[in-house]
Amino acid sequence: MRDSSNRPAWSASTVSWTRLLTPSGSTIFATAYFGEDIDRVRWKAKHTRANDFEHRLYDEQQFELSDVVSGGGESNVQIDEAVVNECSGVIDRTSGK
Repeated sequence: MRDSSNRPAWSASTVSWTRLLTPSGSTIFATAYFGEDIDRVRWKAKHTRANDFEHRLYDEQQFELSDVVSGGGESNVQIDEAVVNECSGVIDRTSGK
């Protein structure tokens, strides 16, 4: 799949934007969820790995889930209170908190 500039849709620039936005998004979400300023963020992603060719038709997963942990540094995000309030409203509506 390619975008309008004939680059692959999942290009290096997309990865760069994701790396920039994930810490700020995590900080904003955590601030809204816990109701206090957050000074460090860290997140963990769990992902599966496809079975190798010899086991491709098996129903059970050949490999365990893998964890990727990122972050852990100082959060230097400037947070707009209106964004936190909106995020808090979404959390209230979706989680029943």
